[in-house]
Amino acid sequence: MSPRQKWVLASLALWALPAVFFWIAFWQWEESRQQAAQARAIADLTAFLDRARVAGDPLWQASVGWSRAFARWVRTGRLRRPAAGWPGQGHVILFDGQGRVRFPRLPPAQQDAIERFFAWIRRPAWSYEPLPPEGFAEAAPLLPEPARDAVKLRTRGGGRLWLSPVTGHIPVSLPVAGFWWQPGPAAERAGLLVVLPAFPERPTEAWQRVVKGAAQAGRQLGFVLPGGNAQAPAGVPSDTWLAALERYRREPGHVVHLASGSLVFREAPQGVLLAGFLPPLPRRDGLTVGLAAGFLALSLLALARLHAFYVRGVPFRLSLGGKLLVLLGLGVGFPLVLAATVGATFLREKEAALVEEAHRAARSFLEKVDTGFEAFAAHRGLVYARRLGEHRRPPPSLDQVVALAQSLLERFVILEAVLIDASSRVLLADAEPWLRLYRRLVLTPLPRRRPLLAEWMAMGWVPLPQEWDLFGPDPQEYRKGPPRSTFNYFKRLVKALQSAAPDLIAYANTLRGVAMPPTEPRRDLSLEGFLGEEFSRLLRGMRPYLFHCRAMEAPMGAVMLCATVLADAQGMGQATLVFTHHLGHFQADYLRAVFRRYPPDRPAGVDAPADGSAWKALALQNVELPSFPPGEPVAVTMPWREEMRATGATVRTLERRLAGRDYLVTLYRGTQLRDYLLVHLTPREAVTARLAAFQQRIWGMLAGTSLIGLVLTGLFLGRLLIPLNAIAQGIRALRRGQATHPLPAHDGDELGLLCGEYNQTLDLLREMEIAAVVQRQLLPPGPVRCGALTAMGVNRMTQAVGGDYFDFQVLPNGHLAVIMGDVSGHGVSAALVTAMAKAAFTLLCPRYPDHPAGVFDEMHRALLDLLGKRKMMTCWLGYFDPAGTVLRYVNAGQTFPLLIEERTGEIKEVACPSRPLGITRTAAYQAATLELAGRAVLLYSDCLLETQDASGQEVGFDRFKRAVQAAWRRCPEAPLPAILEEVEAITRPVPWTDDATVVLVRPGA
Repeated sequence: MSPRQKWVLASLALWALPAVFFWIAFWQWEESRQQAAQARAIADLTAFLDRARVAGDPLWQASVGWSRAFARWVRTGRLRRPAAGWPGQGHVILFDGQGRVRFPRLPPAQQDAIERFFAWIRRPAWSYEPLPPEGFAEAAPLLPEPARDAVKLRTRGGGRLWLSPVTGHIPVSLPVAGFWWQPGPAAERAGLLVVLPAFPERPTEAWQRVVKGAAQAGRQLGFVLPGGNAQAPAGVPSDTWLAALERYRREPGHVVHLASGSLVFREAPQGVLLAGFLPPLPRRDGLTVGLAAGFLALSLLALARLHAFYVRGVPFRLSLGGKLLVLLGLGVGFPLVLAATVGATFLREKEAALVEEAHRAARSFLEKVDTGFEAFAAHRGLVYARRLGEHRRPPPSLDQVVALAQSLLERFVILEAVLIDASSRVLLADAEPWLRLYRRLVLTPLPRRRPLLAEWMAMGWVPLPQEWDLFGPDPQEYRKGPPRSTFNYFKRLVKALQSAAPDLIAYANTLRGVAMPPTEPRRDLSLEGFLGEEFSRLLRGMRPYLFHCRAMEAPMGAVMLCATVLADAQGMGQATLVFTHHLGHFQADYLRAVFRRYPPDRPAGVDAPADGSAWKALALQNVELPSFPPGEPVAVTMPWREEMRATGATVRTLERRLAGRDYLVTLYRGTQLRDYLLVHLTPREAVTARLAAFQQRIWGMLAGTSLIGLVLTGLFLGRLLIPLNAIAQGIRALRRGQATHPLPAHDGDELGLLCGEYNQTLDLLREMEIAAVVQRQLLPPGPVRCGALTAMGVNRMTQAVGGDYFDFQVLPNGHLAVIMGDVSGHGVSAALVTAMAKAAFTLLCPRYPDHPAGVFDEMHRALLDLLGKRKMMTCWLGYFDPAGTVLRYVNAGQTFPLLIEERTGEIKEVACPSRPLGITRTAAYQAATLELAGRAVLLYSDCLLETQDASGQEVGFDRFKRAVQAAWRRCPEAPLPAILEEVEAITRPVPWTDDATVVLVRPGA
């Protein structure tokens, strides 16, 4: 494989694949962050719309204003009409802590009546006290219909203004009323009753004011009124606005996403649709571009370094620890990041799947509850048939059937019951079953009626004023009076059934296969003009309902109808029996049975594990229908009702936080339970608990991946670090001067080769150490004294052995021979030449005691003969007389010696140019004589002049001369080490590249 191919493969493996996974993880994180920011912005806009709904409702605003005015009046004694109040004449009555009128001044009789009226309305509904009859009359100036509105004022509680009609359009002529109450001592101000004319502001103007205020707050709002008036949010084109409204009405959901942003819809009071426009959130393009630019620069740098390594052979300048970290990152970090990315993606998808599964399970349960209503109705039909004796042998007579039907009326809450025989004779016609309950209530002692009232009102039922008398004093006249007559609709229904009974009986006989005997022609009672089209449709649709209990649209609304034909002993139909139930009450009966079977806190069944799930059944329209379980907070359940009513959807899935817990909410509008909204709540913790098992698997996978990577990396690093540790120990031993620490060499790998080379080098170092010991033996062991002279020298080698050489010899004539030389090169070869020179000078100097030039001539010829110009040697040889006054010397390319005055330290250079030994055959060497006269002679090698400092400049003669003077003044007794220190101070931190030698010959001790 070529170096370029290796570079391509290494670039893909070490950079391209990690880059791909990095950008995948980055874009997933950026997308999730953008979605979270979008969700937070939508939630913030939804909260703002909720506040705007309040701001756009003048009734709510006025209630808040009067509540603050009441609190200010209680605190300061000054009553100010709130800014949101309405002009016009109205009634504002102030009371003290005992409920007595403080303002305005009223006649005593009227004041007493108003105080009793106020005492009655401020009491809770379940502690019932009948309204005094005179209270209605005295309250007439306050309320237009006190008999009706006083009850509503009481049952709706204090602290809010209210309107009598609950419609989309509020007539200006109707008043609004409300009261505030804070019990306390008689001297304190504690009660307020407000009755004002309705606000004259038109809805369009009110909502335009809200939109304007929202624009000042930086929000773009729009609205749609029930009458058709609409205003699009600023920045939304009209065609886009209309398309969004159509999509909102067609599809469920309160958020409509557009190309230019998002529209968030909320239902406002009185049928107003409020919308807020959310522009697209700014994306962090700067961060992405900066990250991409940095990643591109890093990619180019990494690719260039890999190219230099694989193609041009440039090694990585990285420490061993850095390389080990890179190896650990590639072996453990990259697989771990890859596994973590895949695991996070899997967990997100699994969480979404678990949430969807929870919603599906909730919907399945709610559908089961909804479809179970049909079986409940069928079972109720069988119960009716069994109690009516349809399967009894012999069948009961008509008189017995009437008695059985009346017993059913007492047992079940049946709205209407009609029994007609084959001759259209009405045997039983009973309606308004609440009257039968009232009859039983008045026969019940009063203390046992009031708990029943509290139970009814907890289910949402508000009694009419005349019905409150059932829970007050026992009206004896009611027990004696005749029951109330049926209303006109029931009369028309009975006549319609009279007309249809013979046909229904004949149809039932046909189904049973029984032949009808000839009958006399009967008069047709089903006149279209008399019955009306709605009853004609009822009769035409009744045939499929025979022998069944099913929901049916009646002229006065949806009912649960059960129609059957009772047969005599011969199997002939003898009468038609029709039961009708209020559909909502029938559904409530079914839900009571379901909630007994499936408690609200364990909707999956009694034996299911308790995971905190719950379900509810909320009445959609009719406030008289109970909700299950009772006592649900309206602030929580009302938005669900509004959302389902507004969107028209059958199923909605939401996520809400209730009572400090997060829930998955599934809303299901019943198809059989058409009057109820079924709600299923699944705690988010249940999904998190199921997700924890998958999280444990992911963590296990990550731990396994990390463990495998660590084990493999540990095995590899163990194989690598053990020899490296041995090498480190060997290097530390060498630093201590111990070349006796060989390494364990492994065959077959690079580390084994490295250890083998280290051991060979160690053997060579041991030999070099022996050679260094031998070479140190060639040098004088210390200063030498000869007569009046003292000779001393210092040698510093850059390696174990070197080419610098100096020696002192006392000649037979008593003179002192001083030799200083420098063989070219370093290392062993130079050391060998130095040893040869030592032997040669030891032999030649005594042979020529008076002629030093003869010594150089012999040495020159010997070097040429033995080495053939492969090595040269600079050398200086001087003969000192014992008195130290005369010096005869000869130079062969060595640096010029220095003469130093002993007393003054003045330095003078002695020039003696010549050629080195062994460089040319024509070299001639001449001796020279020098008078010392008490001066010292300093010899030095060229290393002290040619060594460079940190700036790259050589030391030179001048700086060397100053260094010698400084050392001479600092240490006149032993100046040689001081000279080396002064030169080293000049060159620091640059190390010396050649051997350094200094020799001093001075008179005296």
